[in-house]
Amino acid sequence: MSTISSGDVLARLQAFGKNAAGAFTAVRAAIQAIAAENHTDTNQGAYVAITTTPIGSTATAEVVRVTDAGKVGIGTTAPAKLVEVVTQSADAIRLTSYNNGSAAAAFQSVKARGTLAAPLRTQNGDVIASFNGFGYWSTDNTSSGTLSGLLAQFQYVASQNFTSTGMGTYWILKTTAISSTIPAQRIQVDENGITLTSTTFVLSWSASLHDNSSTGTATLTNAPATGNPTKWIAINDNGTTRYIPCW
Repeated sequence: MSTISSGDVLARLQAFGKNAAGAFTAVRAAIQAIAAENHTDTNQGAYVAITTTPIGSTATAEVVRVTDAGKVGIGTTAPAKLVEVVTQSADAIRLTSYNNGSAAAAFQSVKARGTLAAPLRTQNGDVIASFNGFGYWSTDNTSSGTLSGLLAQFQYVASQNFTSTGMGTYWILKTTAISSTIPAQRIQVDENGITLTSTTFVLSWSASLHDNSSTGTATLTNAPATGNPTKWIAINDNGTTRYIPCW
């Protein structure tokens, strides 16, 4: 008996069609287990591939792969991450929920130290969830592009070591400036409020309203509405309280 080589089909579930004459055609859909390497007594890697045939076509194509490492690729045979979806259209991933309550489908991310068998608590500074943005760069609009590094990021971060009574968190937003390739933090939201960060200033504020308080009294000659403002938004500008008029 010959040995199994990489690419050999180990098992197959196939579906066939029929043409207008009633004759069976070639395989139109299949689930296959395929050798991922040349098999030996100690190395017998394998992956699973699902193929389908698009409407209006007779050519099958692989649409889902579960690699030997357990990564899932939809629209790709070589997923780079645990789950990767590749499309050549402006499509989307949708979660739909039907229920009579107020809850909806949600994206959930869980962070623990330790292992699956023995998880340890989340610690101060640990990233609980992260949404990362990348792009492709090139010298012009027609040359082949190269995958960029991280360009934009939205993260939820632990602000303390978690206990049963304390699980503080904050979130940060990073973007990349024009003519740069390095993202920088722009916004942080924590227990103290919102912090905006740039190369020239850090501004924190609380948005409480003051009804014609003495510190907010002013006469505006170019008011956007009739009369002087009735509300003022207090802004803490590095220890100095300033006010924005509101009508």
